[in-house]
Amino acid sequence: MLKDSRELTKQDHKILVDIVNDSDTQHTIIPAGIFKIAAIRDSLKKGIKDKDKVIILTGSKRPLSLSDDTDAPFNLGYSFGKLGFLEPGVYVALNGRLFSDETQDEIDEFLK
Repeated sequence: MLKDSRELTKQDHKILVDIVNDSDTQHTIIPAGIFKIAAIRDSLKKGIKDKDKVIILTGSKRPLSLSDDTDAPFNLGYSFGKLGFLEPGVYVALNGRLFSDETQDEIDEFLK
């Protein structure tokens, strides 16, 4: 799904949940826009049937497509590095930190 995260709807969240539910993999990384990343995480937490899955959402303050000075590669690499060591759940990985229950405001404050 290629869509600005600010434009994601509840239906889009449901589609994402369905994709993860239909997947046989137990470990998933999902690149996502950071503007509403907590809402995406919360939708996944509520909708995922297999509670043994590890799901990491990651994004970037400066998207790779818009800048060479971006944190996108680091965040993706950090996500891969953490994926095999986490307890089942849904996480947000940004700038060397994992978020599991923080609000969007708390995530935004960290990224300032």
